[in-house]
Amino acid sequence: MTCTPLERLAARGATRPGWRRGARRREMSEQAKDTFKYHVKLGGRTIDRGITYDLVKREGQIHQEYGPSARLQQVGRRTTHEAALRWLRAGGQRRYRKAQAPPALPQHPKGLPSKIKALFS
Repeated sequence: MTCTPLERLAARGATRPGWRRGARRREMSEQAKDTFKYHVKLGGRTIDRGITYDLVKREGQIHQEYGPSARLQQVGRRTTHEAALRWLRAGGQRRYRKAQAPPALPQHPKGLPSKIKALFS
């Protein structure tokens, strides 16, 4: 008995060929996102960073540890514990794109004309 590809997929529980494409994304979204990332600020400077399950409780601990003027600032969204640990190991900083140098201007074979040179000197 010969089965078509759609029948084989249906036997495995799929309804159409592209059904499994988002399976990994669904697995990630089903994991518990229960961990907060935070920076401890004192006078506008970041003096500590960490992760916690309960921001309110941790803020009380921060006030006892660093004084009442220290504040706790949440960084990003609530995330999984594994992702928060990776963030902490990477230095606990936000990821920004690296600044790229602007492309070099094409050079005139005889150099820049004197009028343009005067603008930059």
